[in-house]
Amino acid sequence: MQEYTIHPLAVGINETDQGVMTYLRDYGKRIFLHPIDHRYYSDVLDDVNVIEVDGDANIFDGIDVIFTPGHTVGGQSISINTSNGKAIITGFCCNEKNFPATGPAVASGVHINVMEAYDSAQKIKAMADILIPLHDLSTGRAKSIP
Repeated sequence: MQEYTIHPLAVGINETDQGVMTYLRDYGKRIFLHPIDHRYYSDVLDDVNVIEVDGDANIFDGIDVIFTPGHTVGGQSISINTSNGKAIITGFCCNEKNFPATGPAVASGVHINVMEAYDSAQKIKAMADILIPLHDLSTGRAKSIP
């Protein structure tokens, strides 16, 4: 199976927005846009071959999407095979505090369905060898993972 190295993009300007991605807000000088945010740029998907997936799916050798609803209806996280195991980038609002070393994961505080959010957090915690919470402050400072 193909192995990858993840090179995080430094993003965000405050604790809420730092990590792997950021929201599009007009309150800072250093905003990095999510590459495919069709809510703000209606033409971003023009001329793109969009393939819908239902549930978990393998999209490339060593890269899978994982259905993780709760924060949103169709939430997805990404699993990437690395030399140190399966790295999972959560597709829901969370940070390292949502995944304590002992005990269950804590559901995101921002959700549309708290039970699905809880189940998704448990699923990701159980699957990941390397856990990359979407808003983890340390992720954006890492040069590479692993």
